This record gives sequence, structure tokens and C-alpha cells, in this order.
Amino acid sequence: MPTLTPPRPRVLFVAGQDGAASRLAAGLLERSAGELIEVSAASTRPADPADQVADLVLTEAGLDPADHPAQLLSAGALRRADRVISLSPTVDVARIPGPRYETWEITELSREALTDRVQALATDLTAVPAPRSAPWWRQRLPGLWRRVAGR
Repeated sequence: MPTLTPPRPRVLFVAGQDGAASRLAAGLLERSAGELIEVSAASTRPADPADQVADLVLTEAGLDPADHPAQLLSAGALRRADRVISLSPTVDVARIPGPRYETWEITELSREALTDRVQALATDLTAVPAPRSAPWWRQRLPGLWRRVAGR
């Protein structure tokens, strides 16, 4: 009998300007969660190809810029996401039904602050529910439970 695996959560990080923060957040989440989460990044404005700041930020974080290309925010990207995280309150993101929207106030591109937020998100999205414990009466009276259950 085939086992069903739940779909991976899909997270879209959105930033303004060159998208450096969203690309960095996506790379950090991929590093933290691996294949358990589908991650993408977008910016609300096209990146200037001559501006290499975003690539430098990714390289300094130990991420390959080629693995995290800059892309412009689209309606399709919003529809594919389960969670849309805007990395600034000034970023204007259209709200369509379906995804959960969050705003993280990342005022400076502080890798430590962003890493902490991303780690918490990875834990939240990949946490395995704790096993349910047996009812109190089954825990306290195992002999009686075996007799009642006919075991």
C-alpha cells in the first residue's frame, strides 16, 4: 500500500529594490529545512543587473547566487505560495485568497536577525506533532485495560 506524504509547505519571500533580502531569506530557509519546504523569492521591482550587492550578500552568507536568482513578483508566484512573507512593511504585496500573509520588519539587512526569524519559521513549518498520549485511565490501570480490552 503506497504511503501518502503531505505536500511540502510553499513559502514566498518578497522584498523591494533588488530582492537581496528575499533571496537571502530563501537561501537560509532552504539551508535550514532542506527538501521539507519549497522556497522562492521575489522582489517588487526589477533588479539592476549592474548592481551586484545582492550576489555579494548571498556569497558572504555561503550561498550560491546562481541557486537563488532574482525574479519579479507575479500573481502566479502568489498563487503557488502557502505563506507569503514580506520583509518590510513598505513592500506592497497584492493579497489574493489562499496564502497566509506575514510581514517581517527587517529594517536593516542583518543576517543574524534574519537567520533567527528563518530558523523559527523552519521549526514551525517542519515540526512533527508530539505523539498523543494514552488516556489517563489507560496509563494508570494497565492491568484493568488489558482485561477490559480482552488482551
